[in-house]
Order: sequence, then structure tokens, then C-alpha cells
Amino acid sequence: MKKTKSILTVFSAILMAAVIGFFSAQDVQAKPKKYVKSLTLSSDEAVLEKGSDAVVTAAVTTKGDVSTNVSVSSGNTKVATAEVMSNDGQMSVIVIHGEGDGTAVIKVTTTGKNKKNKRISKKIKVEVVTEPGHESIVGRWITTDFSTVYTYNADGTGNYQIFSPNGVDTADFKYTFDGVKLKVTYDNWAMTTSYNCTVDSSEMTLIDETGNTSTYYSVDIKDSRSDFGGNAYSVIRSSVSWEEARLQCEKMGGHLATVGSAEENAFIGSLLGTDETVPSYWLGGYRSLSGSEGWQWVTNEEWSYTNWTDPGPRSEAMYLEMIADGKDYTWNCVEDDIKSYAQGYVCEWEADSERTASPLIGTWEYEEGIFSWTFKDDGTGLWAYKAGASEGDMKFWYHDNGDSVMISFDGWMNGTDYKYTVNGNKLILCDAGGNELVYVKR
Repeated sequence: MKKTKSILTVFSAILMAAVIGFFSAQDVQAKPKKYVKSLTLSSDEAVLEKGSDAVVTAAVTTKGDVSTNVSVSSGNTKVATAEVMSNDGQMSVIVIHGEGDGTAVIKVTTTGKNKKNKRISKKIKVEVVTEPGHESIVGRWITTDFSTVYTYNADGTGNYQIFSPNGVDTADFKYTFDGVKLKVTYDNWAMTTSYNCTVDSSEMTLIDETGNTSTYYSVDIKDSRSDFGGNAYSVIRSSVSWEEARLQCEKMGGHLATVGSAEENAFIGSLLGTDETVPSYWLGGYRSLSGSEGWQWVTNEEWSYTNWTDPGPRSEAMYLEMIADGKDYTWNCVEDDIKSYAQGYVCEWEADSERTASPLIGTWEYEEGIFSWTFKDDGTGLWAYKAGASEGDMKFWYHDNGDSVMISFDGWMNGTDYKYTVNGNKLILCDAGGNELVYVKR
């Protein structure tokens, strides 16, 4: 009996030693001296068009001298495929090919293992579109300080240029825009930036993922002013209140349009065109709050012609609008000064036969000729830029107030007021923020 007990004791000791040895071996395996520490991607998403490529880099860090690369696989090869173009163990270049419209996930995996004896994987969300461009943003857009121009092409490619006296900094990108979300993938950075994008007439507003807002204006607006009887007219298709429309026209050196004849009414109507929803546009007619003075024009000219919609103006109405019905272009009037009533407004600029010669007339260059302003004696001008192989220009209208000048680029909804000083061959422009730019007469 004692012998049996002794044998059991010895057996138990051996078993215990084996168990301890097993777990000790496992513990040693769980803590290797060499292993993959991390896998980092330059971007976890990519937006590209069908038939194009996007590049993502993968960085692998290790502890000790570990031989490792990365491999890639696609969850939907009909949408996107990927291949590793270079693989040096520390940095890998992954090229993603757009195969067809839709979304796919590219899985990137290290060949080496981490300290838990497992491979590390990361995912890249891929969006491939067949029609990347959107007509509302196709063209060139510039910042209000004239320092940066973005170009969006119809094929979903683009380019930005930042101008400085030392030259121009430029980069290419690809983009998609669905009418709300603008996604830009920069070729050099291999990253995608998303914006909420709104385009209102010639103005683009971008809000990035952190909430920062930036505003751009179209460079490619064609001459939007049309002449009749020596005066110029322009339709601004932006829904604002009557009072806002009045102020905007005045900022641009004009006024809300007035109508003195059937011929002028028909001309303005032809600028509006026809819309199935029959929108209306503000004109420069109004009634005072008391109504005692009847209807009048913002210019105080004679109220001699009318074209009211039957049964005529309502006694409580105060603001005048023209109906774009494509036929009679009759007038309507509304009680409240709110923007939802009108699709836009019509500005008018009077022929100025007694224009005083402005000291601004001529061409002024900024520093090394990158920017220039040309003021003409007819109240129009041309802003131009040239840096390296990049160049462009925009037409503008201006109103010289003596010590300040209101500049309105053709098609822009807002004018910009600059304080100015002319001293010999130097022109100093100062914006509302107090920023001064010095130009030399050419």
C-alpha cells in the first residue's frame, strides 16, 4: 500500500513538472523577442473613377530584425483590385485599380506576425464611380484674396495652384461630387478629403470634416450683362429678400432694375427665360409702409409704365417682382420682404455719359507681375494673373467713390469695397480686413 502511494506521488510530481514545463514553453512563445509591432496606412479610403488608379502606402514597424512584407486582397474584384508595387519590409506602395462602379474593401495584411503570433490587417474602403464630374463645379474657382485657384475638369480630375511672388505651388487631384459631398484625392498625398459642398450661382462653399468653411468664386463666368437703351442689365439667380437684392445691386454700382416701357419689360423678361415652375425675380419697385405715396422706383424716376397680373396690385403688397412665364412677363407684388418669394433679382447699371476720369484708369501690377488690375474708362476692367505656365483673367465692373472703389467681378453676387490711394505710379488697395497690397503702374 505504501509502495503504491509512493508511485502515485512520483507520478503526480512528474505530471506537475510536465504541466509547468508546457505552460512555461507557451509563455516563452507568447513573448518572442522579434515581432511585428504595427501596420499604418496613409489613408483608409480612396475615391477614384473607373479605369484610374489610387496609391496608398503601408508602413510596418517591427521589434528586432523581422522579415515581413504586406499582401493585399479585394472583397469585390469587379469594383476594385489592388497590387503591391514595391515592398521593402518597412514601406510598401499599394496601387488600387478602379474596375467598375461601386464600393469595395481592400484588405492589407502583414506577412510577419505580432507578439500574439497573429498577422496584422487593415482595411481600405474604395469607392469607384463611372461619372466623377459634376457640371455645377466644373471650371476654375478662386479664393477671395486671389491667392489660390482650383480647377475641376469634367473627367473628374483637377488641379490647384497657390500663387506667391516666388512662383506657383501646384498639385493634381481626382474628385467626385454627388451634388452634396465633394471628395478630393490628391495624387501626391495619397489621401482623400471630404467636404460638404454647396454651389449657389458663381459661389462655392466648402465645409471640411472639422467644420472649417472656405468660399470660392468662379473664374469662368461669361459676360452676364446685357445692354438695352445704353444701360446694362444682369439676372442674379440667387434667392434673397427684396432688401438684400437692393443692397447687392447697389454694392455692384447699380440698382434693382426699373421698367419704363413695354419694350424694356420684354427685354428684361427675355433675360429671365422660361421655367416650368414659373419663378419670379425682384424688380426695383416698392410701396412705402403707409402706402400714401403709391408705387415708386428705387431711382425715384417716374412711375409711368405697369404690367400687372390681373386683377392688379393688392393694396397690402409692398414689393415688386416679375413673373418668368416666357410670354407676357407680368408683374406681381407681395406683402413680405422674404427670400422665398423670388428666385433671384435683376440689376441695372445706368449709362454714365458724365463719368469723371478716375485716377485708377490704367494697368497696375503687383510685385513681379503675378497679379495685375486694368481699369478702363468705361467702368469695366480686367484682373489677370500669370505665374510660370499658369495664367488667367476675369472681367470686372467698378465704381470709383473717390477714396474707395467697389469692384464686382462679372457673375459674382457680391462686390468688394477697397479703400485706395494713388501716389504717383503706386496704387495701394486696402480691403475690409485692413490688408494692404501695393501695385505699380505699368
